[in-house]
Amino acid sequence: MRILILLSSFFYSGQTTHVVSLCEALRQCGQEVRLVVTHPKHSAESMHSYTKYLADADVHVAVIPAKRIGDIVRYCKRHHIDVTHAHSSWDFSTAHAIQARCGIPYVISCHSLGLGHQRLQRYLEQAACLICVGPRIMAEVEKHGRKVILMQNAVDLNRFAPMPKADEFTVVYAGRYEQNKLAGIKALGEAIDTFPQPIRFIVAGDRSCAKYAGESGQYVGWESQMEDYMNQSHVVVGTGRAVREGMAAGNACLVLGWSYDGIVTPDDLATASFPDFSGRLNKKELTATAIQDDLLSLYRNRDWLLELQNFGRSYAEQHFNLRQAALQTIEIYKEALTMADEH
Repeated sequence: MRILILLSSFFYSGQTTHVVSLCEALRQCGQEVRLVVTHPKHSAESMHSYTKYLADADVHVAVIPAKRIGDIVRYCKRHHIDVTHAHSSWDFSTAHAIQARCGIPYVISCHSLGLGHQRLQRYLEQAACLICVGPRIMAEVEKHGRKVILMQNAVDLNRFAPMPKADEFTVVYAGRYEQNKLAGIKALGEAIDTFPQPIRFIVAGDRSCAKYAGESGQYVGWESQMEDYMNQSHVVVGTGRAVREGMAAGNACLVLGWSYDGIVTPDDLATASFPDFSGRLNKKELTATAIQDDLLSLYRNRDWLLELQNFGRSYAEQHFNLRQAALQTIEIYKEALTMADEH
C-alpha cells in the first residue's frame, strides 16, 4: 500500500513525535510511506534532524506548501498514492482537496481538543475514519465522522526499553513550553533545586523550558531521540507522550502539566477506563513541596521505585505497543480503500 502522511510542520510537540514514529512503524510493516510537509516555515529549526531520521527509516519526505495544492495532487498521482492520513487541522482541507481531485480516501487523526469547530466539520464528515487519541477528543468529534475510533498514542518498545539505570538518581523532564504549564515547570525546578540529596535533573524541551526549570537542570534541548536519556533514568516528569515513553523505558512517572496529578500508580490505571496523562486533572496541589515529597518518596523507597518501573514497562507492553497500533492503522487504511471502491 502507498501511504501519504500529511504533516503541517516538524514543530516541537508530541504530535510530531507520534507522526514520525508512525511513519517508521508503517514502513517496518512493509508499507510504502511518504510524508509531505505543508507548512515548512514553522519547522526550519527541527527539519533536518527529523528528515534525516525518516530517511534512515526509508521514509521519503517532500516539502510542498499547502497553498500549492496542484503540486501536491500531482505528487500523489506520480507516486500512485492509495490513502492519505492527516494529523493537523491545518492539513484537513488538503486531504479533502486530494480526495476531491484524485478520489484518494483520507483518514484523520484527532490529536487535540477544539476540532469540533464548524469550519472543520465538512473535512471530518468526509474522512473515511477519525482516529481519536483520547475519549474527550472522541466525544467532541464523533458526531461529525462516519467512523470514529479510539486509539491512544503508542511507543516503539524497542527504542524505549529499560537499560541499567544510571548510578546517580536521575529525573527527566520532557515537554514543550506552554504558558499554562509555566507554574508547573517552575515548581519542578524549585523542587529539584531544594532537594535534600544530590540528584541529576535533565530538561528536554524547547528553549523556553530551560530558563524556568531551576538552577540544577541540565538542559539538552528538544531531543528527537529521548530514549538516550529515558532508558537510563529513574523518573520521568511530563504529560502525554512523555509519560508513555517514560513508562516504556522503565521509569516511575509524574504527571505534571497545567496541574499536578502526581505519581502514576497501578491503582490509578486499574480504575481508569482510559489512561489520562493530560496533566489537567488537578489531583494534587501544584507546589514545589508536593512535587518534592513525591520525588523523595521514590528516592527513599527504592523497592517501590522498582515496582513502579517494572509496572510501567509491563503496562506499556500491553497498551502502548507501536507495532500493534501500526497494524491497526493499516487495517483502517484498507477499510478506507474498500469504502472508496464501493462509492
